[in-house]
Amino acid sequence: MLKWLRNKAGATTETRPIPLQQVDGWFTPQNADALLSTKERKRALQQLWDNSPFSQDVWDIYWLQTVRSLAVTVQQLPLDNEDEYCRPGGFLDMALDVAVCAVRLSRGYMLPPGAQPEEQAAQSSAWTSAIFWAALLHNMERLSGLKVVVQNGVWIPGLSVPDAPWRVRFEVNSGDVHARTAAVALRLIPSPGITWIARWPHILDLLLVYLSGKKSDAGILNAIVLNAREKCGIKTNDIALPAPVELAIPAATIEQNPPVVSVEQGTATAISPLIDSGDNNYNDNQLKEAQPVVSALVSAIDQDDLSESSSGIDESQTHLPVTADLLNVLDQQLTATVSATPVPEVSITSSNEMNEVEKKPVPQEELFWAWLINAVRDGSLTINNSDSLVHIMSQYVFLQTPDCFYRFFSICNDSSIDKDTLQKNFESLNRHYSRGGKGIYIYRKYENENKEGRYTKMSGYMIASELIFDKGACPSDSSWLSPNK
Repeated sequence: MLKWLRNKAGATTETRPIPLQQVDGWFTPQNADALLSTKERKRALQQLWDNSPFSQDVWDIYWLQTVRSLAVTVQQLPLDNEDEYCRPGGFLDMALDVAVCAVRLSRGYMLPPGAQPEEQAAQSSAWTSAIFWAALLHNMERLSGLKVVVQNGVWIPGLSVPDAPWRVRFEVNSGDVHARTAAVALRLIPSPGITWIARWPHILDLLLVYLSGKKSDAGILNAIVLNAREKCGIKTNDIALPAPVELAIPAATIEQNPPVVSVEQGTATAISPLIDSGDNNYNDNQLKEAQPVVSALVSAIDQDDLSESSSGIDESQTHLPVTADLLNVLDQQLTATVSATPVPEVSITSSNEMNEVEKKPVPQEELFWAWLINAVRDGSLTINNSDSLVHIMSQYVFLQTPDCFYRFFSICNDSSIDKDTLQKNFESLNRHYSRGGKGIYIYRKYENENKEGRYTKMSGYMIASELIFDKGACPSDSSWLSPNK
């Protein structure tokens, strides 16, 4: 459960809701807590958390902070020309709906297309984050169609936070707004997130191309966001549709809880039409053409301005740790560096090569192994914590079973194989320690780090640390576990 939601639920006194608008039609500025306190928006946040690949600390920084910054800078703005969202708060509601749907849809893709499974697993968290940011901020150009009036002040939606009551009306803006809205969108992504995803330059480039307004050049990002909009029942007649996109692996049933978003059963076809399409092909030349725009945006944006303007409403909601200190914290969870995780170039795969890949599907146990290594390195699976599935014991990695397999299924969402089959196939790889036919070991996990008092028994595999960690990078032994006597 989200820390933010837990704090709300555990409050001893109920905060009185801020009125949506005054009698004369002026809207009252609200902080992020108030704006995100509705039942539907809380549910959207919970769904984003449930589908996130990160631990809570990382999720709070990379995802939740983006949502909170968006909320305070767009307030209760409506969306024009959208039946369901042409109402107070419609802009933020659409952003959350599309983001939830896009993140769920992304679980049916193996990215980048045509890469080796190990490379795809290593980049999974970065791709999911790029998809989340693109979906959440995909509609920023629509802010240019709103004329905002503030009592005794100035408010630029997306760039600043209002400090006085405001009202809005729709207007036609015929100018080119892409560069301006790209700057707005990029301000909302926390700088530690940009620094982290820059470890995979081709993913960052694709995200910045999308945010700069060249959505049709953003290939798979554009396709997933468009698909999410369609699943949410949002009209797409004002956006150029790409060639039909098909999943690299069969998409599992995607469930939604109305009214946040409604998603139907996905279908599976080949992904090569997206890569081969002239309208949606993204290559090195196109990314290089976008670099001047991208560089200008990055250099022109100072996120400190947003933090300062936000502090007038709620100082705590916009506070970010110093980037250097924050990265030190994150590196304890995201230990995979650029040098440890090679970044392959995005390549165009011919239909013949794709057919060869389809003829030789990657075994699920190998996908599980690749996921395990990546999840341990990037912090998706925590180590040596009270609730961790992974602990270190005498330079061996203790992997709790069957919980590890259920966690894998929650990420890949593939129903083509059951837990027992996957476990049996994994054991056949012989990558865990086994003696005398015994491959599963039992340890005691205590309620405190002094290894005293009550304990529960945990069963799992013992895997040599050098199979998962780089030489010398294995953490020290867990303070929660001891051998079962």
